[in-house]
Amino acid sequence: ISTQVAPDGETLLVAGEAGVHTLLDAFEGDALAAFAAPPSAAGGERAAAAAAAFAPGGGAVLAGGGDGVLRAWDPAAPRRPCAVLPASHAGPVARIACSPRFGVVATACANTALWLADA
Repeated sequence: ISTQVAPDGETLLVAGEAGVHTLLDAFEGDALAAFAAPPSAAGGERAAAAAAAFAPGGGAVLAGGGDGVLRAWDPAAPRRPCAVLPASHAGPVARIACSPRFGVVATACANTALWLADA
């Protein structure tokens, strides 16, 4: 489980252990959106995800899945990811870090992957 403050300071992102991440109003605590990892093909349960972060610029939420996939979610349309980056981890995405200045996203599990923004 992790918590992060949005770049604008008005929202909080709480990464849950059941594959659900919640965006909260930082001042009132009201739930603004929830992002749920899709059920796994094997057992129908959600792929547990312990890592989430605001994308560079703060316009999207990045969530690491238990399936090793990084998903980007639009807070205004949280029903499905707006982008899915290919699985590059053998296990769950444990950490996500972003560099707003350079548009770089790093994810880590037993290995590390870097995602570079298209120029």
